[in-house]
Amino acid sequence: GLEMGSVAQISLPGTPADQVIAQSPPPNAQGVASPRLSLLVTAPEQSKSFVMPDFGGMPLGEVSVAITDAGLKVGNVSTLKQDPSAVAQSQATGAMVARQTPAPGQRVSPGMIVNLEVVR
Repeated sequence: GLEMGSVAQISLPGTPADQVIAQSPPPNAQGVASPRLSLLVTAPEQSKSFVMPDFGGMPLGEVSVAITDAGLKVGNVSTLKQDPSAVAQSQATGAMVARQTPAPGQRVSPGMIVNLEVVR
């Protein structure tokens, strides 16, 4: 004979999701004016995530190490056609990252694939 009131969630690491932590009115409450039950339950653990850095202009080798160290995976690495003024610089420094997907500033999670476009 109770109606469901509000359901709020709280993150408690190490606790299974959807466990009732508290309720209102409490168990065995006397003189309850409204048959409405509100619950506080544990939220599912959220996976780790972070903001993708901007790898533009960095050496490919350094970027590859940073990607794998962060728990991400290096995906496709393709070469962009470059303008003649960039040829001398890239020949002196090796492959440099020009573009990336996911883009800088996007939220990423471990295991995601990062695709790179480089100039050589």
